[in-house]
Amino acid sequence: MPPDLQISVQAVPVTTSATERPAARQAEPGELAAAAYFALQAVMGVVLWVGADLSDVVRSWLELVPERAQVTDAFLPADVVVIAASALAAWALWQGRSWAMVPVWFTVGGIVYPTVYLVGWVSTTDGTGEVALGMMLMASVLCCGAALLAWRARQHA
Repeated sequence: MPPDLQISVQAVPVTTSATERPAARQAEPGELAAAAYFALQAVMGVVLWVGADLSDVVRSWLELVPERAQVTDAFLPADVVVIAASALAAWALWQGRSWAMVPVWFTVGGIVYPTVYLVGWVSTTDGTGEVALGMMLMASVLCCGAALLAWRARQHA
């Protein structure tokens, strides 16, 4: 090593600290109300399908083709997804998560789509599905209302 080249080594103190995640924002009252609705909707979806399994009366409300239970049963897998999305939307809204509107709007689509289907079904068949359509119309209006309530609360936050 040449004599004019000197290497200087200095100790540099190193401090480590875990970076803290910023606190989640508080949910607005409109979001909390919407969260309560989406939680109730998820619970009622489960209650409806359990009721349909346990009660012939409840099952008759949902039947589209009474002699073919498979027609109504075909809605169950999609309803399970919508129930899960509704529960996730409720939790995300309650927690003030930034991404909460994703499961909210997914749930809206999952409720409105079969409602539109049932409007077509009831209007073109011999009168089956009116009770199911009535329930879905009410759920669609309430679901859209809860979504708009949450969306507006987030716009004003």
